[in-house]
Amino acid sequence: MNLFKLIPAAIVGLLALSVAGGSFYTVDEGEKSVITRNGAVVGVAEAGFHWKMPFMDTTHPVSLRDGMIPFENIEAYTSDGQTATVHAISISYRVKPTNEDVTEVYTRYGSPENAVSQMVSRRVGESLETVFGQFNADNAIKRRADLGIEFAKRIKNVDGPVEILAAQIENFSLPKSYEDNIEAKMTQEVEVKKLEEKEKQATVSNRIAVANAEAAAAAQLKQANAVAEATRIQGKAVADAIREKNEAIKESPNLVELVKAERWDGKLPQTFVPGSSVPFLNIK
Repeated sequence: MNLFKLIPAAIVGLLALSVAGGSFYTVDEGEKSVITRNGAVVGVAEAGFHWKMPFMDTTHPVSLRDGMIPFENIEAYTSDGQTATVHAISISYRVKPTNEDVTEVYTRYGSPENAVSQMVSRRVGESLETVFGQFNADNAIKRRADLGIEFAKRIKNVDGPVEILAAQIENFSLPKSYEDNIEAKMTQEVEVKKLEEKEKQATVSNRIAVANAEAAAAAQLKQANAVAEATRIQGKAVADAIREKNEAIKESPNLVELVKAERWDGKLPQTFVPGSSVPFLNIK
């Protein structure tokens, strides 16, 4: 009998707990929550603690954090008709924080991922076709950065409740035969540049050798000129001395006899010149 009395009390208690537990909710930082009452949107809640009507109100969190959605294996054509296979594209996005945009994400798309996918899926293919069509295959490889920038501009230019933060072409390839030709061409260009560099180095080395040879020749010539000038000056000095001595002798005929007398050591000569009465003085 007591057991039957406890059952209604237990039911009432469970109902009370359900009502109490369903009368509040929390919204995390970096999110907003769309509130529906019996399926109809009645508001948007910010981060924090909130009350709601049990069994009638339902919360639908929408993330405002940055997200990323990938696209893979999309083909496009270059301006010279080569097929470019884009293996990976990453689209970074963020739901705009206004209540109207958050509500639109929920009511129209169901989730931020669906919103981005529907907003940019068609645009991705169209933009790739347009952008690759502006580059031939050679420039598409050499100017990957420019191609990526142009693609990002087109993807980011969308209208809707989600903001496209970045769009990046991770990797793409051209037909293997074309890439092999490009690689061979680039290898050839590298070899040509190496040869040109060697020629430049050889030219510089030759110029240095010529300059060194000219400098050495100039130094030798300068030294030879100096020696010749010294010899000339010395010869001129000797000639001037001889000339002055000859002139002195001419002007003073007895100078020779005076020199002999000055140099005589006082000894009588032992040698006579034949036919002469004057002894031959041996003057040293």
